[in-house]
Formats: sequence, structure tokens, C-alpha cells
Amino acid sequence: MSKFAAGTSVPVERSKGQIEKLLMDYGASHFSYTVGPRAAAVSFQVGTRVIKLRIGLPDPEEFRLDGRGRERTSNQIQALVEQATRQSWRILRLVIQAKLEAVATGISTLDEEFLAWVVAANGETVGDILAAQLESKAPLQLTSGK
Repeated sequence: MSKFAAGTSVPVERSKGQIEKLLMDYGASHFSYTVGPRAAAVSFQVGTRVIKLRIGLPDPEEFRLDGRGRERTSNQIQALVEQATRQSWRILRLVIQAKLEAVATGISTLDEEFLAWVVAANGETVGDILAAQLESKAPLQLTSGK
């Protein structure tokens, strides 16, 4: 996993609050979170665009063995999972902040920064739609609408 925020002690709830504040400060609306056993998502709306960013959450099985192949205790595993979860949320906060700042300063546009996470009319993200097409090895069917 990434080194950024590897040792963070910032609670997940604080990172979520910071993400929500960032989004509201940059004009987002209709904000929500969803959390499942191995993934979480942040959804929000900016203008007419609905955006949904997802992050994977750690699997306790990844931490079952230490570097020498010895079994960890359940408390050790839980502590490592919690640390990795805090790290994931800090990274998501950083990514969102950087993207919103790039848009605010005119380096790029909202669509350029968040295109893969824009929710299409069918409820899927643009990234999901394109990834499925790429995996099928079929030619991409993109039309300009003109």
C-alpha cells in the first residue's frame, strides 16, 4: 500500500468530515457516504453532475500473517485493518482536495478531473462502463453526439 498517511492517527470520522467540508466549500451538494465490508463510496453533486468515488477497504485476511509467516492475534489484525482504513480515507481526502483545487484554479475542468466517477443515467460510473468495454476487448463505442 501507499506510504502516504501510513502512520496516520486521524480517525475515519474526521477524514469523512473533512471530505464533506471540502466538497461543500467547493460547491457540491447532495452529499452521501455508503460503506460496505470491503468498499466505501462518497457521492456528491456539482451542478448537474453526480459523482461517486469508491475506495477499497482492507481485508483482514491480508494481515493474518506477519512478515515472517507467523499468525497474528485478532487484536493485531484489527489494529492493522483500522490503520489501513484510516490511511485509505486520508488518501481519498487528499485526492478529492487536489482535484477540486485543480478545477478551482483553472488547471482542469470538473469533467476532466472526475470523468471516471461521473454517474451515468443508468447508475453506473463512466469508468465502470468503459472498463467493461475494455475488458470485453470489443472496440470502444464512443460517439460525439453531434
